[in-house]
Amino acid sequence: MSTYELSNFDSQASLNSLVKLLNEDNKATHIKKYKNRILFDTENIVSMQSLISRYKGLVIKEMNNGNKLVYKFPHKNPQKHYFLIKDDTSTSHIGLFIEKLQNDDRLKEIEYNSNNRLLTVTSKEKDLIAILRTYLFSVDPTLTINEFKRKRLPRDYFSQKYMRMYVQLGIIIVAMSIAIITRNDNNMLPYIMWIISTYTIGFSILSEAIASIKQKDFFSKDVLMTIALMFCIASNKFYEGIIAIFVYMLVPKIDNFVYEIITSKIDTLIELPKTGIRVRNGVEEEISLYDFIRGDTMKINPGATILIPGIVVGGESTVSSFMNTSQSEEKEITTLHQVSDGDVNTGEEAIYVLIDRGYEDTIYQTLQQLAVNAPTDESKIQRIVHRISKIIKPIIFLLGLFLGIVLPLINYHDYASYIHVGAIIMIIAYQYSSEQAGIFATLSILAKSFNKGIIVESASAYNRLATSQTIVLDRIDNEPINKHEWLLYKKLSHLGKHFVIFNDGPEDLDHPNYEIYNNLTLEDKITKMESLYSPLAYIGDTNKDLDLIEMSDIGISRGGLSDKKLVENSDIVLIDALYKRIYQMFKFARKLRSKIVLYNIIDVFIKVIFLICVIAFPNTPLYLFILIQMIIDLLIVLSSVF
Repeated sequence: MSTYELSNFDSQASLNSLVKLLNEDNKATHIKKYKNRILFDTENIVSMQSLISRYKGLVIKEMNNGNKLVYKFPHKNPQKHYFLIKDDTSTSHIGLFIEKLQNDDRLKEIEYNSNNRLLTVTSKEKDLIAILRTYLFSVDPTLTINEFKRKRLPRDYFSQKYMRMYVQLGIIIVAMSIAIITRNDNNMLPYIMWIISTYTIGFSILSEAIASIKQKDFFSKDVLMTIALMFCIASNKFYEGIIAIFVYMLVPKIDNFVYEIITSKIDTLIELPKTGIRVRNGVEEEISLYDFIRGDTMKINPGATILIPGIVVGGESTVSSFMNTSQSEEKEITTLHQVSDGDVNTGEEAIYVLIDRGYEDTIYQTLQQLAVNAPTDESKIQRIVHRISKIIKPIIFLLGLFLGIVLPLINYHDYASYIHVGAIIMIIAYQYSSEQAGIFATLSILAKSFNKGIIVESASAYNRLATSQTIVLDRIDNEPINKHEWLLYKKLSHLGKHFVIFNDGPEDLDHPNYEIYNNLTLEDKITKMESLYSPLAYIGDTNKDLDLIEMSDIGISRGGLSDKKLVENSDIVLIDALYKRIYQMFKFARKLRSKIVLYNIIDVFIKVIFLICVIAFPNTPLYLFILIQMIIDLLIVLSSVF
């Protein structure tokens, strides 16, 4: 999905006309309308050529500043999975299914054997089966897929793992033996043998360093560690370098363990319902939601949410449809009433719903997709942190080269110990924990938001919300005002932003502390919003506010999830009617921005302290700095979540 900008319109009417066409076109999402340009997302701009070409002279530009976050988890190798597809009666549908999988960057090495209906997929994804079931359901709901466990043969392990290990072990023993025997020789042989043994032990580090250099990533941690090991050998710290390798290779395993704890905690916050109660022949059974098929009857207990839409075939109750309609009033339902996924049974009796689709095609899959995709867009503050990192790393790297190479070359007798200092500085250079902490802080706050019913469609939305200058709140139509809403206005007015209220309620509102506009037309609202300071956050509700959401910098809708276009063009969606959710949303946005700034300050401060300690204690072992840095990094990362 890429973001494009259309500009150079010959008139405002042309711009408005194209926005209308884009809204009718299913290929464009996240449409933003400004005075003289349009921003939108699409997977294939070429497919929209016929629509855009109607307007002569337009300038089309792909926006590249919205970088994607690269989560710096320790390397976790993709696993090969095997799946068995049942009821394979349509080869064309299977072909379309395989094509969809091949277009998903998360899935690699996709192979399908039509003779035994075995699908092979290589991926790092945890819930791979859910991804495959979603794709399969979209092409043919009658097909089912289950994971098939296949064991590797013992000879695979020997040929791929143990043979290389034995060869490396042999090289290490021979090289270290020669290095120890010739340690007193006045030639380069001992150094050559230590280099061979050191980089054979750290072969994975050297391999990754070479790969990084080929990709022109000269300041990756493996490149800097490789240089640090060379400095250790040059300063005769042979054993220290080897110990440092083992500590360095141990760090990712410890990181992985801690990150698994963190991610599992985050996962629990965005965990969607997994089971439902199916009623068949009078027998109730709790089964996986993915096992429900069209025509099954689902029991919805009092207070429960309807997870799959359908028709009521038993029971009488009341339901709240705010998540879908943005209307807070409840409605009575009886037999043959249609209910939607996301409606809540607010009555005192259970109802029975004859479902009309599978779980893969429900609003909850939309919510899950939004939650999964939200952290992938890098916010402005994260891009700033990334740029600071790119500046600081080369500076520290050059300092390490100066101390470890230049000074000893000028006067080896006085500055020989600085070679070891250069090695430690290389370790300081590659560590930049604020980036990783910022990523986890983003994941954590987006997950907490999701848990509170605040669906953020991109991480950058919270950054724009935190830095917005104006808040426009468009009240729900014909909704009487209450004390909770007045309390919300008081809190929003104290955020240090220009606060404006559009009132379409049953009666005019007036308050000396708030800027309120009663019963404005859509054109009047657009004119007023154009005169306000930006960035502007607009809070609306139904699809009648779509034009206002599109022209705002941060479009926020309350409910209305049944309207696909409203959801696609909103930056943030609130799925319940509670007024406190609006203020919570602003608190989350401010907290995320503050955390990222704080971690960046802490990181720079720690690097300065480390540099002072290195100069003051030049003989401190390299592996000790690696351990200390790891502990500090983990503490910062943990603080971003807990």
